[in-house]
Amino acid sequence: MSMNNIKSICKEIIDYGVSFKESMVNILEKYRKETLTAKQEAVRWESEKMYVEKQQAAADKARDSIRTAEKGFRTNISYALDKYRDELKKTLLGKIDPEFTSTLHLYSDFGVPIGKLELETLIKLANDNVDALTAVNNVLKKTDSDYKLSYKAFSDYENDINALERVSIYPLLVPKEYYVEGAAIYKDMLLTIVRDDLSTVQNGQKIDSLAFIMHEADFKNAMKAIQETISSIEGESEVSTVSTVIEKRQEKLIQDAPDIGLTNAKGNRLAKDGIKELLDN
Repeated sequence: MSMNNIKSICKEIIDYGVSFKESMVNILEKYRKETLTAKQEAVRWESEKMYVEKQQAAADKARDSIRTAEKGFRTNISYALDKYRDELKKTLLGKIDPEFTSTLHLYSDFGVPIGKLELETLIKLANDNVDALTAVNNVLKKTDSDYKLSYKAFSDYENDINALERVSIYPLLVPKEYYVEGAAIYKDMLLTIVRDDLSTVQNGQKIDSLAFIMHEADFKNAMKAIQETISSIEGESEVSTVSTVIEKRQEKLIQDAPDIGLTNAKGNRLAKDGIKELLDN
């Protein structure tokens, strides 16, 4: 099932994020311990020069380790997002079943409200295709149904991907408990700005605690969006597909729509006409 493939890729992305954060914490923690040891030795030998030299050496080593961790994270996320895009296109923009189109046209043309059971069937036939789900919502509105569909649009997934790309291009990640260490390691280094087109530029601004706060928030939000996609897929139930939730418009008893046969000539013709008319409504 394609949505299971999407879930698997999302979990892979989350794992890369967790691994990168763990790497950053280990690097910062190691730097903290090395500078503490250097300070203790400097006090013992009454040599400030010794501390400065060892602190600088520890910072240089930490910067090298950070560059390696960032490169690995960037490579992993780029690889995962390529797979994610392909899978989303196959699942959400795939071919629409003619049976779905024919059935939906019949409800639309006869103006019969779609009941819950019929709606569940249409959702299954839509198979997570966003155009098909949009067409269902249009017909639900046209027939004054008690239900509407709530689902994640393809553009929302694209926004998630864009946020992840921005984070991976310049993955500045220093947790708040390591701001002191981060300030020492990134001392006098310039902040890189990621533009909307994903190009980068430096405007002379130095990396500071505010940059740490903003970039950590961006990282968390990007990962949260991916985790929410996983949660929506794992929350699949009998009444909806993984990306779709039936929302009742009014709390009242409704009559299920009567069964409409699909063997008539008009139904066969509509199956060939496609779904464009329903999307335009």
